[in-house]
Amino acid sequence: RLNVTNATLQNNPDNNWYNPQIFEMKVFGTPVDKAKKPEPDINIDFDSGSGELKLSSGASIRQDGEKGSVLYLDGSDNAYGEFPVGMLDGLRDYTVSMDIKSESEGNFFTFAAGKNDAKYVFVRVADKLVRFAATTDSLRDETEIKYHLDGTKWHNYTFVFNGAASKLYIDVKFITETTETHGQLADMGTGTTCYIGKSYYADDTCFKGSIDNIRIYKCALTDAEITGGEAAAQVRGDVNAD
Repeated sequence: RLNVTNATLQNNPDNNWYNPQIFEMKVFGTPVDKAKKPEPDINIDFDSGSGELKLSSGASIRQDGEKGSVLYLDGSDNAYGEFPVGMLDGLRDYTVSMDIKSESEGNFFTFAAGKNDAKYVFVRVADKLVRFAATTDSLRDETEIKYHLDGTKWHNYTFVFNGAASKLYIDVKFITETTETHGQLADMGTGTTCYIGKSYYADDTCFKGSIDNIRIYKCALTDAEITGGEAAAQVRGDVNAD
C-alpha cells in the first residue's frame, strides 16, 4: 500500500486543492524466492550441547537411532528446558521450528512462551494430536489450531506467527492457519519466559518425549523460505487431516 500524505503540485504549488494520484510505481529488490533465508536467532541441534537452553534434572541429551543427539524429557516434574527470560519480549512476528517425537498424553505443553496461566502461547504434541493455542485471557479466549497425526513418530513442526496470523507447517508442508490469534507476545509485557516441556498450569504434567533441531527466528518466515527449494525434512511419517 502506498499512502500519499502530502504533495506539492508542480503547476500550482500553493494551492493543493485535489488529491494527487499515482500512475506508476516501481519497487526494486530481491525476489523472495531468490533471497537468502534468515538465520535463526536460536539454533540448537544438541550435537554440541544445549546452547542457550538451560536443562533441568529431568532433561538430558541422548542418542536416538534416527536423529543422533537429541534432547530427551522423561516426563517428571523437572523435565524441561528454559531459555533466557525476555528472549521473546515484544515480538509479533517470529517463527518456531523443531523436530518432535512424543510419548505424552493428557495436559502438557511441549513448547511454551508467555507470562503465566493467563497469558501464553503453547504447542502440544501428543500421540495423536498437535494443538497450538494462544491467549492473553486464559482458557476463555484461546485461539487454537488442531491437527491429527501420529505424534509418536518424528515430525518437524514449524509455527509462523505474523501479527494475528498463525500458520502450521509439518515436515515443511503447509497445513493450516488462523488469522485471528488473540494472544501475542507483544501484548504480554516484558519478562516473558520460554520453556521446552513445561506448562504454565500447575496441574499439568511435563512433556515426555524427544526433541531435536530447535530453531527460533525473530521474524515471520515466508512460505517460500520454509518450503521452497528445501528437501523434505528427515522426519517423514503419516500425516492425516482431521
